[in-house]
Amino acid sequence: MKKIITTTIFFLLITVASFAQQINPQVQHQASNAEFAKKLLAQSKSQRTISTVLVISGVALVCIGAGLSLRGFGDWSNSSSKGDPGGGALAITGGCAIAAGIPLAYVVKHNKKKAELLLQNDKALPATSFTQGRVYSIGVQINFNCK
Repeated sequence: MKKIITTTIFFLLITVASFAQQINPQVQHQASNAEFAKKLLAQSKSQRTISTVLVISGVALVCIGAGLSLRGFGDWSNSSSKGDPGGGALAITGGCAIAAGIPLAYVVKHNKKKAELLLQNDKALPATSFTQGRVYSIGVQINFNCK
């Protein structure tokens, strides 16, 4: 029992140490607003393509699934003729694809607005440079201890 606990603690310590932050992290290149906006625009373009494919394929699957499941529905002369049971599964799959594509379209709109705002702010606000210097000030201390 002690071996199991010891090895478990040992593996947990190794796992925590392997995923910990670096002690001296290296300074990485910070992307400017324009570069970040370009990445957001590219991301929104690919997401828009995925969203469009999901919604169109979802509508097609719903139509095909409904057609397969309703085939022979109005034929009352032969009670054994029923629709394909796989049609319902296709319709449900199409509904799920539509349900996944619509929220993705909203994410695309949000990313595009965010990128356009970053590009507008990047043009409007020039880069400021900070200089080191001394700022002199005077302070006042008020003591509220009433004795």
